[in-house]
Amino acid sequence: RYSSTILETVTSLSAALIFILGIRHRKDIYDVLGNREGN
Repeated sequence: RYSSTILETVTSLSAALIFILGIRHRKDIYDVLGNREGN
């Protein structure tokens, strides 16, 4: 059953990475929009 636990950890880690990357990307978009509005 080690393979199943490894799969679960990998899937959870990948989901966390996607979530963090999505937040970063969203923040970058907001920064660009803010700069456009400021300029």
